[in-house]
Amino acid sequence: MNKKKFKILIPVSIVAVCIYLILLVQKFTSGGELAIDKVTTSEYILVGVEFNGSADQQAFRDAYEKVDTEKANDSLPTYMVHYEMEEPTKENKFHINAFIGYVTQDTSASLTAGHEYRILHQREVVRATSVAGLIFQGRIYPKLEEYFAEHQLGIDSSYIVEKYWKDNKIAIEMGVK
Repeated sequence: MNKKKFKILIPVSIVAVCIYLILLVQKFTSGGELAIDKVTTSEYILVGVEFNGSADQQAFRDAYEKVDTEKANDSLPTYMVHYEMEEPTKENKFHINAFIGYVTQDTSASLTAGHEYRILHQREVVRATSVAGLIFQGRIYPKLEEYFAEHQLGIDSSYIVEKYWKDNKIAIEMGVK
């Protein structure tokens, strides 16, 4: 009797594990929940550093980590403001020209060497927010572009802001012309 139960239990267990894995893969390949809305941002004052180079270099990771760890409030996002984002090519696939920083209210404090302030003025943007974080960042941009096309909006490529939270939430804002 035990052998019969064992022979039935193994295939049932294998099927259950397969179903679980399929659902897990679907969850992580879907990019998580993605909310896209047209909003007006608040004005932000950021403190941080400029970075112009390859995003796959250690120097980029070091700059991001340094800024990320300097924040007084760990629940706030780290911002990456892109300047004139180019269409990636084989030669510049990972190249970015960006400002990496965090929101500050105190502009009277002395800045760490190499740091500066940036003001992000209030403006109209399309914001995509996902809980999936960096893993699905590349899937968010096409969805944003679809939103712009569906709503017949023009993209202001001089304003692209990415916000990263510690809990894997990510928000990407693209300016509206």
